[in-house]
Amino acid sequence: MDRSNPFALLQNIEVRVRSQVRQLPHRGESKPVWSGIIFRLGDLELAAPLLEVSEVLAYPAVARVPGTQSWVRGIANFRGNLLPIMDLRTLLEGVPVVRGRKNRVLVVNHQEIFAGLLVDEIIGLRHFLREERSTEPPPTEIPLVVAHLQGGFERNGRYTPIFGLHALAESAEFMQVTT
Repeated sequence: MDRSNPFALLQNIEVRVRSQVRQLPHRGESKPVWSGIIFRLGDLELAAPLLEVSEVLAYPAVARVPGTQSWVRGIANFRGNLLPIMDLRTLLEGVPVVRGRKNRVLVVNHQEIFAGLLVDEIIGLRHFLREERSTEPPPTEIPLVVAHLQGGFERNGRYTPIFGLHALAESAEFMQVTT
C-alpha cells in the first residue's frame, strides 16, 4: 500500500471496511398506518387525527371575553397571536372540564379558524393499522360528539372513536361563540 497516495489509502480503507460490514437487513413491506392524538373528555376516550392537531399546549393564562358562550374560556396570547380557548367538554356535553395539571389544549388551525380546544388530558400518540379500522357504533350517545365522529379503530377488544377536529371547527355550533 502506497501511503503517499491519499486516494489509494482511502480505497484501501473502503475495501477493509466493506469486508467487515454485515449486510443490512432488507426492508420489509410497511403497512399503512393512521396516527392520532388520544385525548380524554370525562370518561370518553377519543382520537383526533394527527394531521388536524397543530400543537398540544399546557393550559395557558386566559383573559375572559364578555358576551361569549359558557364554553369559551377566553383568549390566550400564543406566540404573539390571540388564541381563543374553547372548553370542548362544555361545548359537546354541557359539563366543564375540571381544571387540573393534566389539562391540555389541542390547537386547531384549519382554513381561517385558529382555536385551542381544552380537554381533560392527552393520553398520547397512537398508530393504528388500516385493517384495525372499525364500523363499530360509537360508545356514546352525546349528539354533538356523535355528529363529529368519523369511524374508529378496534384493537384488543378496545374501540377508539375518531373525532374530527376540522369538522367541528366548521360546524355552526362551534362558530356561534357569542350569546
